[in-house]
Amino acid sequence: MDPAKSLNGNNAIVLKGGSQPEWHCKTSLPQSVEIPMGFACEKLHVLGGIAAWGAVADKKGKPAVKVTYHYADGQPETKVLYDGVEFSDWIRRIDVSGSKFVDGLLEPGRGQMRWFTMKPGRREPIHHLTLESYDNALAPTFLAITAEVGGGAEKGVAPQSAPKLEIPSSKILVVGGGSSHDFEKWFNKGDAGLLGAAYTSNPAQIGAALPEVQVLYLSNNQPISDSAARKGIFDLVEAGKGLLLVHPACWYNWKDWPEYNRQLVGGGSRGHEKYQEFEVTVTDESSPITAGVSKTFRVKDELYQFVKDAEGPEIQVLAKGKSLDTGKEYPVVWTVKHPKGRIVCITLGHDGAAHEHEAYKKLLQNAAAWAAKK
Repeated sequence: MDPAKSLNGNNAIVLKGGSQPEWHCKTSLPQSVEIPMGFACEKLHVLGGIAAWGAVADKKGKPAVKVTYHYADGQPETKVLYDGVEFSDWIRRIDVSGSKFVDGLLEPGRGQMRWFTMKPGRREPIHHLTLESYDNALAPTFLAITAEVGGGAEKGVAPQSAPKLEIPSSKILVVGGGSSHDFEKWFNKGDAGLLGAAYTSNPAQIGAALPEVQVLYLSNNQPISDSAARKGIFDLVEAGKGLLLVHPACWYNWKDWPEYNRQLVGGGSRGHEKYQEFEVTVTDESSPITAGVSKTFRVKDELYQFVKDAEGPEIQVLAKGKSLDTGKEYPVVWTVKHPKGRIVCITLGHDGAAHEHEAYKKLLQNAAAWAAKK
């Protein structure tokens, strides 16, 4: 049997979709996820092939998922999976031509599970895989993905082999990637576009780019495992440059890197209030980061339950969010005291309701300028 690699372990993936805008599957599920790979493969075997409100007949219907292979040489390849072909409804057995029924996983009458195979067009190392729903009436589900690497020598991709980034005149680099957020749409096309910044979802590109960067903007919740990149982030701040930490980057993401949260975030979040509208109040109107921002505004987002690290540096809270549901307040914008560099943390930014909000965009622009000492 050919060697194989499990890509997403024990974590099932359900992507954004559904017919009603207020449903949980529309408000809280990610529209896209990124799955790290780092090797070439012949095939990807998918256990899933089901979607809430999926096909009722073996007939090509709506697009369900856009699959993008991000090769290590920087070239992407895209394939579309369709309802009625690879995907079928979950609630009962409905056979479609592009996937096969898997018997024995579910109790009779309790739904169905299916499997299908995808084949990358190139036998080259794939840095990561992106799965993105179309935010229509379908909520596609993946239970597991296994890569068949085939016989012969496997082409691996070492972290240092990632192509070098071109840093624009803004000297800002935005790093995204991970789970639960549409990084490509909101952190790349949205925020990086707004700031005129370079963008990558490949952590292996961080280290080599840092010497050219004046402001590093982290939004990723995927691991930064390279020790040189981790050290480079701290060195960047120590060199008097700027660090902007937004939304997922303010979470406790990495148990093996506690100094990140303690020294750079000043703490972190392990939970948030449910996705809903809450009120933000600027608590320091004298700061250049809050200049031109309304004293109070409302935004639909996740109110992060940030907790200050007692052993970390001092922070200066610039804005607080207040839950309209519970009345609880938490910092949403703050700076972290550092003897040389400038660090800004913003917990706003789950999806378009925040990224397209004028107050958010103004805060982001101000924060980037302040971190760059402009």
